[in-house]
Amino acid sequence: MNPGGWIGAPGRMSMKIIQTPVRIGTTGGVEEYVHHLSKGLTSRGHQVTVVCAAAGESALKDAGYARKLLRSWFKLANTDITPALLPTLLSSDFDLIHTHIPTPWTAEISALVSRIRKKPLILTYHNDIRGEGIYALVAWTYNRFILPLVLRQASRIIITRTRHLSPYLAPFSGKLVCIPPGVDSHFFSPGNDPGKRGDLFFLGIFDEYHQYKGFDVLLQAIALLVQQGTDLTLIAGGRGPLVGRFRELASDLSIERNVIFPGYIPGGELPSYYAGTIAFVLPSTDPSREGFGIVLLEAMACGRPVIATDIAGMAAEIEECGAGIIVKRDNPSELADAIRRLVDNKPLAGRMGDAGRSLIEERFDWEIIAGRVETLYAGVL
Repeated sequence: MNPGGWIGAPGRMSMKIIQTPVRIGTTGGVEEYVHHLSKGLTSRGHQVTVVCAAAGESALKDAGYARKLLRSWFKLANTDITPALLPTLLSSDFDLIHTHIPTPWTAEISALVSRIRKKPLILTYHNDIRGEGIYALVAWTYNRFILPLVLRQASRIIITRTRHLSPYLAPFSGKLVCIPPGVDSHFFSPGNDPGKRGDLFFLGIFDEYHQYKGFDVLLQAIALLVQQGTDLTLIAGGRGPLVGRFRELASDLSIERNVIFPGYIPGGELPSYYAGTIAFVLPSTDPSREGFGIVLLEAMACGRPVIATDIAGMAAEIEECGAGIIVKRDNPSELADAIRRLVDNKPLAGRMGDAGRSLIEERFDWEIIAGRVETLYAGVL
């Protein structure tokens, strides 16, 4: 490590860090994770450069950290292929690389450069790489032959949850460090209540890669509630090619007037959607794909209770502090009961929302999380 100059508190050294997500500035949990972690590390005096595909970069003109945006030649499944990544990393000045799974290409190129340059590799394992159809064979091949090489090269592997740990990580248990994602608790806060937008809020990407978020299960639960006489409104934020299909499903379930699809919600408007509803719902169904559920952190930071399934990354903490209700996955009836409990009991929803906000301030603010990652980096270097 280049000793550089001492910065901040005595004993803290400025590190040159490269982050290699597949892209930045677009909607997605990994993108949000890299963006906020990079901001947090930069504010602590480190030199952070994000090297990734040039996709959605206009949304982050004032990100606060450096970016090298590479041309994407084509996409393989949901991954941008950027041939310039290898020469860019080989010619860069850095102390360590921090890469991310489940995005193949960027992870193995980062591991190769780490080995060639003899620099540490940190890897955050958000969730497994999976695929449908022909991509299922591609994913199997990657997980069987390439993923172990990447995991072996990593000095430390950050996991965001301890429940439902991936079987691919079992041979590398000695490298695992559990550090959850964080949330900007200043931006996402209970203040400035905009008034009621609806009763429930769901936020996601409506495409084939995110069907594991369980939105169809949520629609089935809403249908059960409406049939039983509970009238409510679900705000389903997000865009994607499957929005039309879900509109049709809502119509088939006779709840089209109970579900509003506002489309893409700009980041600056998100707090008003969380604050303008009674509760946030994330009914994820696949433990191998659900990494953590950063939207749960955002909702709790806004003082709203959450309803999530038992595979959510912070399900244990939600139950422990009474910040919401945890239900079994793929269970519309149990999900409907949880929704009714909060919609019909506003004082309970308020107490749970307050408990969630306190939990965020104590454990999940990005300043706290960035400090934990900084300590991990320093220990490796």
